[in-house]
Amino acid sequence: MEFIQGILGLAVFLAFGWVLTKMGDGVMKGLNRSVLSMGEHKEGQQARHTFTALTSATVSDIAHNLTNYVAAVDAPLGGTAVLYEKERTDEHVVYVYGGKSALRFAAVMLFGAQDGMTKVEFAVPRWTEEDGLTVDLDVLKRLRKQVEAALRAADPAVQITETGN
Repeated sequence: MEFIQGILGLAVFLAFGWVLTKMGDGVMKGLNRSVLSMGEHKEGQQARHTFTALTSATVSDIAHNLTNYVAAVDAPLGGTAVLYEKERTDEHVVYVYGGKSALRFAAVMLFGAQDGMTKVEFAVPRWTEEDGLTVDLDVLKRLRKQVEAALRAADPAVQITETGN
């Protein structure tokens, strides 16, 4: 009987420890978002914001400049996280940061027409957070800068507008 009580006591203790751990994770996530790393949390939100660009450049010109300005490889290289171009068509480009088994973030550029101009929309539909903070924020910020540089190289008069999440 004492053996069963010992096992039950251990199970209750482990369950209580698991609950405290989960609560601690939630508390840390909340603290990071609101107090400890509020600046980094806001940077992550800003880096994930969608932007729209209107340009006189053609999709072909933009695609050519993306190849020259965005430092991406052709495919993931095993378990090491890299930025790679997953897909490219006349309508969109998809960039992914991660390895073969783990996706850190995905960014999409959509191309269309508006009032005789080329409309480009940049969005980050998938990302990873750890303790409430965007993982690999530096890589995401660098990708955004490279995409904006490619657009400006194709058309110095490009109009880029932040449109939010």
